[in-house]
Amino acid sequence: MTAPLEGHGLTFRVGAKTLLEDVSLSVGSGRLTVIIGPNGAGKSTLVKLLSGETAPASGRVLYGGEDVRSIEPWRLACLRVVLPQASRLAFPFTAGEVVRIGIDGIGRGLGRRDRDAILEEALRRADVAHLATRAYQSLSGGEQQRTQFARVLAQLAAGRSVSREQVLLLDEPIASLDLKHQIALLDAAAEFAADGVAVLAVLHDLNLAAAYADDVLVMSRGRAAAFGPPREIITDSMVSEVFDVALKVGASPGPGQPFLIPPRRRTASASPAP
Repeated sequence: MTAPLEGHGLTFRVGAKTLLEDVSLSVGSGRLTVIIGPNGAGKSTLVKLLSGETAPASGRVLYGGEDVRSIEPWRLACLRVVLPQASRLAFPFTAGEVVRIGIDGIGRGLGRRDRDAILEEALRRADVAHLATRAYQSLSGGEQQRTQFARVLAQLAAGRSVSREQVLLLDEPIASLDLKHQIALLDAAAEFAADGVAVLAVLHDLNLAAAYADDVLVMSRGRAAAFGPPREIITDSMVSEVFDVALKVGASPGPGQPFLIPPRRRTASASPAP
């Protein structure tokens, strides 16, 4: 069966420097796959190649078996939705207008009432309804990221009128969010996966990766170092080898979900005098 998203033998170079070499990946419907790895490992480069934003030096990206380069832009926007690390706007849009961008370009078969309903639900779910009339540029980094997530929610909903098989790409989506909104965003990603969306996310927090991922792809020095379920991949030896840090990986009761325990670097200080 053809997966919604496949990358085959992806290689990317800048000048003489190879940033990504011969990486292959398949993300199935209803799966939440998380990419982990140290800085400079090629995680964001891989997402850009998979999204079609950047062309590989060699290799292919397929959406439902179709080469990404042959898919019309409006249809690609229905098939795959991207939340980048950062989104900069040069025009004075309000937060609500930014979210509506995710609807207007692809919701061809939707009436005004349906579009407005999608907009309101996306704003509510991303907890930015109260920011809808604010200038996007006046928002904090976290508020901007939540606004972009609302745009993603709206685009997914609008795209469902064209395609039921969708891909969601999240590149470090929680980096600027507080804990409450980190969990809310990842909960939403897991819900999309449960609803049949193929979800691929880049995360730095290995505990959150272990908690939410169905599969983990470990990137190291531009190559795919390991792929599989978190409990098989996130181990003491992998963390030591790939991240160059000594951590103890434990397992939670019940499902045996891995969790990382950092070594204690400081001795307990003396109790303060009364």
